[in-house]
Amino acid sequence: MAKDRAKDPRRVIKVAGQTHEIYKKDGDVYVTHPGKKDSDWKTIDLTTNGRAKTISEGVESVKEWHKNNG
Repeated sequence: MAKDRAKDPRRVIKVAGQTHEIYKKDGDVYVTHPGKKDSDWKTIDLTTNGRAKTISEGVESVKEWHKNNG
């Protein structure tokens, strides 16, 4: 059964061979992704770094970053 996006609005996408999870917490949009080691996960605030206000904008920001930066 599919998740109800209203209850759990997190998005999990695969970009550049890596899994990225975009979510909103305390009004800010964040992305978590694996670092150089798969056990070392990084969290980036997309509200300040990517100017994302919604999860959908966060998804686009992640895709655009990977498109421009390889």
